[in-house]
Amino acid sequence: MEWLGHAMVSVAFSVAFSYAGYRKRSLDASGGLAAFVVGLLTCLAGYRFAAVLILFFISSSFLTKLSPHKKRKIEADFKEGGQRDWLQVVANALLGTLLCVVWLQAVGVGDRYFLDFGAQPVPSLILAAFLGHYACCNGDTWASELGVLAKGSPVLITTFKQVPKGTNGALSPLGTAASLGGGLFLGLVFFISSALFCVEPTSAPQWPVILVGGFAGFVGSLLDSLLGATLQYSGFCSRQQKVVSQPGPTVKHLTGADLLTNGQVNFVSALLTAPLTAAVTYAVMA
Repeated sequence: MEWLGHAMVSVAFSVAFSYAGYRKRSLDASGGLAAFVVGLLTCLAGYRFAAVLILFFISSSFLTKLSPHKKRKIEADFKEGGQRDWLQVVANALLGTLLCVVWLQAVGVGDRYFLDFGAQPVPSLILAAFLGHYACCNGDTWASELGVLAKGSPVLITTFKQVPKGTNGALSPLGTAASLGGGLFLGLVFFISSALFCVEPTSAPQWPVILVGGFAGFVGSLLDSLLGATLQYSGFCSRQQKVVSQPGPTVKHLTGADLLTNGQVNFVSALLTAPLTAAVTYAVMA
């Protein structure tokens, strides 16, 4: 009946996870409901998966709330506390949640295996892709939330010309370093939680997953910036004196075609980073 106890913990975790996000205004009502489903499926897959999810959420929410007075002056769509809706939750968690469902089908409920391609190739691929997904999301969030606070103007990833803060695809030294830090942070979380919760022994060294997380955060954020600069509209509104994401009569185009929303860019960048991370992890650790 071990699975029943794990299921009860998973329900409690998902209720607490979604309610805390809603109460602290990191999520609106629809975002809270989506977070409940994400939290339940993630925790069912294992406490290691849940640790990565919750620390991604906590760290990104903390940085989102950092210096709101400065961000309000820059961001046209600024929301107090962040208040992510269900679409934003899905954009950042859909692939990770689907990987948890695959884990449940392939392995079952709970943490069993370390990342070990020699002994457990399929579970290891799932684990590496999961880490890559959330490290990408975390690296990009850290880069966005800290980069916009950097001194000086950022540069566009495609031209390296200076652009206003808030432009999609803009890079700053602080934001770029933050993307690496965000990935390394989740790599460390994955490493520690594996040591705490995995039950099957392994001879494969696990410390490289920390560097893999850094890779996913850094590369995933660059992919997000490239997609944002080319496929997401950025324009400067002379009325608001801010960068906006929709064309209009008072808006001068800065960069990007009006093809993808911010959430769609986040989803696609994570979708590309997850299998790339799995391949890199295999090359490093197999």
